[in-house]
Amino acid sequence: MNAKEYALQHFDIYGLSDYQGKPITQADMLALLNILESQDETLEDMHNVVINGEDTFLGIWHTGPLYSSPFENDTELYHLIIENFSFLTDTQFIDYILDLWTDYEHDTDFIIFNDMHVYKTSDGYVIDNRC
Repeated sequence: MNAKEYALQHFDIYGLSDYQGKPITQADMLALLNILESQDETLEDMHNVVINGEDTFLGIWHTGPLYSSPFENDTELYHLIIENFSFLTDTQFIDYILDLWTDYEHDTDFIIFNDMHVYKTSDGYVIDNRC
């Protein structure tokens, strides 16, 4: 069993919670793992940032009460990650692109999505929402 399989099977032991304070779901863990994969990071890297009192991860700066203060805990960092990146399965990504295509006023057979950073992962696609 690799690290990803282990994390998905034991997603509830990591102590991460959603905005209502409820434990994240297995789908939430899958999204997080794919976001981390897209940036060549791991759950261990994420946790080490918190443990080591760092103030940046994945290009996300902590902007807490003190400028450049460290992330308080893994859950806070998790929330910042999912606010800045989106994970979509293959089917969800196709639907997303088709929705963009329909909303886009075009008179050509192609569309260019400027400043859209998309990363292919083993389970789908990650979109960097900061762009």
